[in-house]
Amino acid sequence: MEVENKDISFTSDDESSSSINMTFVKTEKPQDPKEEEERKKKNSIMTRVITAIVMVVFAIPVVLLGDWFLFILVCCALVGAMWEIIKCGRIRYSKFLYVVTFLSAMFLMIMPLLRGLLTENHGGRLFAHFIDINFSPLMVFIVILLLFITVIYDKNFTVREACFIFTMIFIIVFGLQSALYIRYIPNLLIHSTPGGEDLPYFNIQDNFYSAFLLIWVVLSGALSDTGGYIFGMLFGQTKMNERISPKKTWEGFIGGVVFSFGICALVGLLIPAFSQGKVSLLPGILDLDHWYNILFLSLILPPASVIGDFVFSSIKRFNGIKDYGSIFPGHGGILDRIDSLLFTCMTAATYIFIWRTLVG
Repeated sequence: MEVENKDISFTSDDESSSSINMTFVKTEKPQDPKEEEERKKKNSIMTRVITAIVMVVFAIPVVLLGDWFLFILVCCALVGAMWEIIKCGRIRYSKFLYVVTFLSAMFLMIMPLLRGLLTENHGGRLFAHFIDINFSPLMVFIVILLLFITVIYDKNFTVREACFIFTMIFIIVFGLQSALYIRYIPNLLIHSTPGGEDLPYFNIQDNFYSAFLLIWVVLSGALSDTGGYIFGMLFGQTKMNERISPKKTWEGFIGGVVFSFGICALVGLLIPAFSQGKVSLLPGILDLDHWYNILFLSLILPPASVIGDFVFSSIKRFNGIKDYGSIFPGHGGILDRIDSLLFTCMTAATYIFIWRTLVG
């Protein structure tokens, strides 16, 4: 509210004048709630778009370079994700739990690297170490033992929470290791060809073409999410699970799966077609000779992405939080961004691993 003073003068015919001081009170026009909500929505969308562009610009060079660049980024994501998992319960735990959780998750993550360095001679090339999907039973036992020691030590840390933390360590580490597996397995196949062992660290064949598979898997989840949003907004009526995700509908889910399947299957088949078989998502598994693998993965990855979203959304609902963090403006925390990616990578890596192991 503004207060404004004005002097008003009156002049008569006999040249005498008088003035009156008057005070005018200006009142602000009340803001329309709908307009305010629309303004906030536009600002939120703009923030999300800018943040997404920055993330993509930063992530793509790291994925293309691969090797230690991607490994360091994944390890940073692991630390941030475990921090968010512990904090989402909004309970004050002892520092001992943080130490146990971070060390357990990190040791499980680097175990393939340590095992490879101790038993094989591949130097510092990471693609030679993350070529399998497995966990050491001994390490799993040690992690469980440490968590239950924490239950005894920390009065705020219960058996139920120990089981939850162990499950999250397994899912997050498995998901991130799967991302490394998907990124490094094409490198292994390239360097296992005659003359490939002499390829330098950074070259077009090693770092550009070999990144297609991981980009393709990430694209599958992103297209599923985008298609689900568009089709859900246009045709969505039947809720999938209102208790966990009120906005997701079956119409949006089906539309997202079809949308992602169509584009990813087309991309996966066109890459080797246009290169006359010289370039493919994964030689011997995802190429023109094995076109059915491309179609099958294109079909199962979108549902895996939705399952990942549901899993981590249910955790947020249970703990009564909106986002896992605020590190990415408009997007939330690390887990808010990689929840679907973890499950798509696990699905793709498991399928590829089984095919290589059983079919060869």
